[in-house]
Amino acid sequence: MLVGLDHAAATEAIADYLDDSKYTVEQVRFISLIVDELTANGVVEPGRLFESPYIDHGPGPDHFFPDTDVDNIVGILSNCQGPCPANQRRLTAHRRRR
Repeated sequence: MLVGLDHAAATEAIADYLDDSKYTVEQVRFISLIVDELTANGVVEPGRLFESPYIDHGPGPDHFFPDTDVDNIVGILSNCQGPCPANQRRLTAHRRRR
């Protein structure tokens, strides 16, 4: 059984978010942790963002990002629920239609 999400697909899931602005090293590190967990498990529950390893360098995403960015990250993670490869294709197709 394939559980994780392909690293390239996980990176693509979050790439649109990173493309819009310049981020600090800490912010990119936080996003890299999300990509790593998506790759390993295929899903990141939003509540995980307040657990280790995410809180090892700060108290959670709202320490590194403004509220609107945290909402965007949670939205992306919500779109990766279930069988992620299929959801990822739908998310990518939806974003291309915008």
